[in-house]
Amino acid sequence: MNKFTMLRRAIDLLNSSWLEEARDMGLPVDKFVWRLERNYPIPKIFKFSEKKYRTTGWDLWYEQERQEDLIYYENMENWILYHGGPDPIVIVEGANGEVADVWDGYHRAAAANYVGRSTIPAIVGTKDA
Repeated sequence: MNKFTMLRRAIDLLNSSWLEEARDMGLPVDKFVWRLERNYPIPKIFKFSEKKYRTTGWDLWYEQERQEDLIYYENMENWILYHGGPDPIVIVEGANGEVADVWDGYHRAAAANYVGRSTIPAIVGTKDA
C-alpha cells in the first residue's frame, strides 16, 4: 500500500462514524494530536496489552479468535499479505512514547503479526499540550 493510499484511509477513518462512536463512548478524541505512522511496531502494542490486561500468549488468543470465524480472518490475513496491510489501527501514546491505549485494531495487529509482519499502519494520538 503506498503512502497516499494509507493516508487517505487514515483520513477516511478519522472522518468516519468511528470518530463519532469514540466520542459517544466518552473517548477524549479532541484532546489529542493525531499522526499517521506507516510502520508502527507491533511488539509495542503487545507489550502494552500484556501489562494492561496481564495476559500473554497473543498467538494463542488470535488462534482461538481465528477458529471462530476462519473465513473472515483468512480474508484479513490475505489482504495484509497481498495488498500491503489493513486499515490503520488507532492507538494513544503517553508522554514517554509507550502505548497508553489501543482504541481500535487489536485483531488487525494480531493478524499482521500472525502472517509475519513486525509493523502495522497506525493512527497515533498524543496528548495536546
